[in-house]
Amino acid sequence: MGLLLFGLGLGSRRSADNDLRDLECAILHNLNHLAGTQQQSLPVTKTLDHFIGHVGSPAFAQLLHQHTQRLLRMKALDDFRFQGDFIAAVDGTGYLSFSHHHCSQCLTQKHSSGTVSYLHPVLEAKLLTRSGLALSLASEFIENPPGRTPTDYQEQKQDCELKASIAWPPPLKAPSLSCASV
Repeated sequence: MGLLLFGLGLGSRRSADNDLRDLECAILHNLNHLAGTQQQSLPVTKTLDHFIGHVGSPAFAQLLHQHTQRLLRMKALDDFRFQGDFIAAVDGTGYLSFSHHHCSQCLTQKHSSGTVSYLHPVLEAKLLTRSGLALSLASEFIENPPGRTPTDYQEQKQDCELKASIAWPPPLKAPSLSCASV
């Protein structure tokens, strides 16, 4: 159901709750067919949100890793090798940004206007293809270690990216992946 919300490009959870209930669309039948289930009704998106809140992000990170590994084992991505290896791009990018300090792991960025942004950047490794497809290989949040508070995100960025890459899973460091830092 969650993937369907993004796949259909629905603007909000409320619109999904309303638009997907149209009986002519046969959404419930199609979801049951795709998921191999026999549900009698569609869940409301608040139920999905509640479920995701209890599952947590490590489970989704593991799912992402399993998905990419499955594609590699199936050799579905072999046409995208370059001189026998896969190409992976590695870069830090913005993930969450707040105008207020909300946790001890926030990185801060001071703007010329005097305002401060509180950031949660993430280090991403993506398998690249010549067709433009980029599949996530690994993600690691760049956070302040307990007891340390960098005051300028830009000065700390490169150092934090290198430290975050240490936490990557071993398969990303495998010789079959050629990593190029972007």
